[in-house]
Amino acid sequence: MGVWERVSDLASIPLYWHGTREFRVGEDAGRKTADVVFAFGGRGSALVTLDEEGRTLTIEYVRGPFRGRQTVTVKDGEVVAAWDVSFNGVYRVLGPLNESHFRGGTRNALKRICSGDPS
Repeated sequence: MGVWERVSDLASIPLYWHGTREFRVGEDAGRKTADVVFAFGGRGSALVTLDEEGRTLTIEYVRGPFRGRQTVTVKDGEVVAAWDVSFNGVYRVLGPLNESHFRGGTRNALKRICSGDPS
């Protein structure tokens, strides 16, 4: 299985993104949706877009401890992840810690995705 196949396999998100405990995909009005349970506590909802041609996964978090967008793109031998989110409630107070945690978690997830080893 190649890198794009691992990125686009929505059922495997918790294997590579250890901050996500569950990622249950459904459909609503023709759009992919996800109910998310986070490893750090909390639940959320997201809209999911898979762009096969552009090899980009976009997760738009619409409810939960944070809101905003995560994109993962596989192109020209690189895997790039970007986050544009705002934290809610008590998570907002921990802003700088959250940013550092997301950065480290993303780096580790991308390493697991590229190697194919979810551990």
